[in-house]
Amino acid sequence: MQSITARDPNPTWKHGALVLAATIIPKVGLSDGMQRMEPVIIVHGTFADKATWWKPDGDFCRFLDDQLKQRGSKAKCWDSIPAAEAISEFGWSGLNSEASRSHAAELLSRKIVRLSRKPLIKKIHFVAHSHGGNVLLKSLLLCRSEISYTKLGSVVFLGTPFFEYSSLNPKGAFWREIRRIVETDQRLQIVRSLQENRFYVIQSQHDEAYQLLSRAIHLRSSAYACSRKLRPRRVSGFPLPPRSLSPLTLLKMRYGRFGIVNIRNVPRSEDLIVDAPQKGPFIQLAIGRRDALRLAPGLAVHYVKEFLLSICAPLISVARRFGQRWGIYFGIKAMMSTALGDDLAFERILSVDRNTDLVPATVIALDRHVEEALLSAAVHGTDEILANLYRSISFAPSELELESLTELVSEVFKAKQIVHSQYYQNETVIEIVARAICDRIANE
Repeated sequence: MQSITARDPNPTWKHGALVLAATIIPKVGLSDGMQRMEPVIIVHGTFADKATWWKPDGDFCRFLDDQLKQRGSKAKCWDSIPAAEAISEFGWSGLNSEASRSHAAELLSRKIVRLSRKPLIKKIHFVAHSHGGNVLLKSLLLCRSEISYTKLGSVVFLGTPFFEYSSLNPKGAFWREIRRIVETDQRLQIVRSLQENRFYVIQSQHDEAYQLLSRAIHLRSSAYACSRKLRPRRVSGFPLPPRSLSPLTLLKMRYGRFGIVNIRNVPRSEDLIVDAPQKGPFIQLAIGRRDALRLAPGLAVHYVKEFLLSICAPLISVARRFGQRWGIYFGIKAMMSTALGDDLAFERILSVDRNTDLVPATVIALDRHVEEALLSAAVHGTDEILANLYRSISFAPSELELESLTELVSEVFKAKQIVHSQYYQNETVIEIVARAICDRIANE
């Protein structure tokens, strides 16, 4: 028996908005004699559009169907839905993009409404993996007024990193009043009790997706602090670093570059004469009068230029450091937003959590043995991929192609062996999903 952690019984305004609509919208019901099928819709996650596990002939669907049949449930993966339609109609692009996820949610909401209106459908169950859970949540919010909640069966989220969106946190007097009504209306408590134990969240404590995305949120919010760390600060006992190198310092460095310790003039017009001293690796450079006259104008112009540049150097250094600091700031925000897929106008991802308050979800905590099994399978399966990655890095730079390295890095995150992809491969987890669909979690 897996431990269960329930959500706070006091509904938030987001949940209240959902259930309030359920109380005032008329429900579309059908006679019990015609409601026979209970399809289980699988919503895949990011980069899984080409995967086979979620399709009707996939291993996950076959094993889940066996578990449901053993428990006497009428639910079945993609029941009454042809395989071609399941792949083409219920799949989505799988891109790590909030625009793609929102568009997929709109399309999915229409398909859910059409499916719920079929006379042979009794209930619709859902299993959503990874960002497929965010797609499913948005689609349920979009179609909440067009589908009866009695048609909604169990919804299981596998490793979903739940996002909190700015669009679902509106401000203003109107929304404050709506929130007050939702939180104080006693009717919502009754409706919420009818919806309990329908939404289940299964997530491993070793899940890479949640860990990476939560750190991306934190790093994006602290991008300014990270960029400010490059500002020169006075250390106790040490002065601030100079803004530029002086012309004399530059001349000494160039002498050192060529191993010159002295330039002396000789009273003859020969070409450059190099004298090697008896000790040390340095040399003395002797030039004649003709060469000295030829070099004098160039040296004069050079030092005048260096002097003028030294006057402007502090301003140039300040501008460069300013550009570097803000470049890092915007670079960090851009990279973290890319990792989050936060690319939709008038929408912003505020935070990521292991659970959601949009629906009254119950968290199913995996026990230690299941966690260890997930972690062991991930470590064992990822070893060869990482070995290939390290072999490619050990190549000479001329032989290492950036494109192939990028592909290997992406394979590490797309591989089925990571913990985030073990949910639909581990038999124990699939058994828990079957029990959740059968509404037997709370009774066992």
